Amino acid sequence: MVRLSLKRLLREPLLHFALLGVMIFALNAWLNGPGTQARPRLDITPAEIEHLRTLWQRTWQRPPTLGELRGAIDARVREEILYREALTMGLDKDDTVVRRRLMQKLEFLSEDILVTGEPKAEDLEAYFREHAERYREPARLSFSQVFFNADRHGIETDAKAQTTLQILTATENASATAGQGLGDHLFTIEPDYFDHSLPDIARTFGEEFADRITELQTGQWQGPIASGYGLHVVFIKERTPGRMPALTEVREAVLRDYEQARREEASKAFYARLKERYDIVIDETALSRVASGGSLAEATR
Repeated sequence: MVRLSLKRLLREPLLHFALLGVMIFALNAWLNGPGTQARPRLDITPAEIEHLRTLWQRTWQRPPTLGELRGAIDARVREEILYREALTMGLDKDDTVVRRRLMQKLEFLSEDILVTGEPKAEDLEAYFREHAERYREPARLSFSQVFFNADRHGIETDAKAQTTLQILTATENASATAGQGLGDHLFTIEPDYFDHSLPDIARTFGEEFADRITELQTGQWQGPIASGYGLHVVFIKERTPGRMPALTEVREAVLRDYEQARREEASKAFYARLKERYDIVIDETALSRVASGGSLAEATR
């Protein structure tokens, strides 16, 4: 009975198919085993070894020992192996960080290729004329001020400032030093400022103060004018009006801005040419629904 079952089993086509599969698998494993299978090659060239040595010396300010250089090579090999395996596994796909980094590298590469050579003198001059206000030197002021702290005096702040102004202006030809010792003290502001530009003054006292101080006359106590700190009685000692410098005075800044503008224009033109190679299809129905507050599920129905 057992012999009959075994003979019947040996005649089964399914068993024959399974045995054939095992044989094919074994043969394939033998033909393509570790001894014959081609493996990817990773070369550390003399140029790369020299590069690693230079990086080490630049970082540690001394040449590496043989062991340290081998360690740097091991780190480079590890980096390359992990990088290749990550690409093989497709880990670079649908990764926002990787996509942005590749995009930036392409943009930088295109800018470096498309923007080459020194600009012509007439082009730089034209750019300077077109953007002249960017390089205008602002007016500068030297002044003294007596400060009244609004947090300290409250509603009486203005009255105290007005009284001090009357005292200072009661003396004919009162100098800037007449205000010394008057008012309140605050560690963030000084009683005297020398040759400060209006932007600097605005950063310290606020835009309103900077606008008002430009209206004051030179050589007398005036005010009070407000700032974010409180009120100030001010004496303008010297005023230097703003002026437009010559190109030769600001050429370095103009050249830097001109080169940046060229890079941006080249980048836009490069992208426009790339964009022409694609047919871009946007689901306007979905866009309208999502923009109007609908869900993505509703937009894709």
